[in-house]
Amino acid sequence: MPQLYTKLSERMANKRRVKPQKFMTALDDLTKMVDVLFIGLDGEHLGEVQVAASPAGRRAVEKLFPEYVIHWFDTFGPARPFFPDDWKTVTLVLPCLLQEMAGMGLQHNLPKDLLGRRPINELCPDQFAALMTAGADDQGVRSAMWSLSENKIEIIGDPSTFN
Repeated sequence: MPQLYTKLSERMANKRRVKPQKFMTALDDLTKMVDVLFIGLDGEHLGEVQVAASPAGRRAVEKLFPEYVIHWFDTFGPARPFFPDDWKTVTLVLPCLLQEMAGMGLQHNLPKDLLGRRPINELCPDQFAALMTAGADDQGVRSAMWSLSENKIEIIGDPSTFN
């Protein structure tokens, strides 16, 4: 028997949908909720992603690029007061990094299904950051992506693991 589609059934279907949760937090509290923060930069090079990470987050990022040495820095600039002392940062240019790794015969652990959806030269800064965020999430850490274009932060990970 076919089901009638009415305004009531539409309202009931909308209630059952999963809705994203929004909340406000200070940047220094964000570091208690996540291990790594990725920011897609619209800078000089295509695919620049700034990474800020705790020790656990750094290990996860390094697992994304095994056999490749990542040099972490303590310099956060004016944002330094918002990050704990054990957090470090690095800026990666993903297309160059992936090309360099392929040239050296090294493998990466970024989600290959996401990389295969679009040519890498057509990705926007947020998509590069999302790629890194998904990869870090696959490594088992709490990660977040800060979209400068939309001015919002998306947290990926199990909320029960937040400090």
